[in-house]
Amino acid sequence: MHKMTEKLHDFLLEHIDEMSQLWLDWREVEGYSICTAGASRETTEYLREQNQYFTRTIVNVLKEGSLDTLSSWAQETATKRAECGDPLYGSIHYFKKFHLIFLERIETFVDLHQSRIKYEDTFSWNRVVNEAFDRMIELFTMYYGQVADADF
Repeated sequence: MHKMTEKLHDFLLEHIDEMSQLWLDWREVEGYSICTAGASRETTEYLREQNQYFTRTIVNVLKEGSLDTLSSWAQETATKRAECGDPLYGSIHYFKKFHLIFLERIETFVDLHQSRIKYEDTFSWNRVVNEAFDRMIELFTMYYGQVADADF
């Protein structure tokens, strides 16, 4: 792995708590979603743990370069969301918000280390992260659909 990619990997893991908190703070009160800002403390902690697991999974794609590790998180989370009747569009909405938080954290890293980062690195990281988020959404919707279809 490229030295700066390794530093980015470590940087993102160092900021995992902050990124999760930003995502949790962004939520709104919604009656139809497990992700509602009005969720119980237990549910909020579950969401925090789930978000951090998701973050580690995406960060490892940067390190390992493989999308193969995405399936287990997507299946577990999609199954739970479908079983509790959480609307699919709500989950996609929260994916999009966290994607922005993730990219903003990468921008912070680039700003801190810009003299040592090659222009091509930023494009590579952007491509890998976007591909990982896109693939995660594909897997999530597939597993969600399987559970929702099985209920009919």
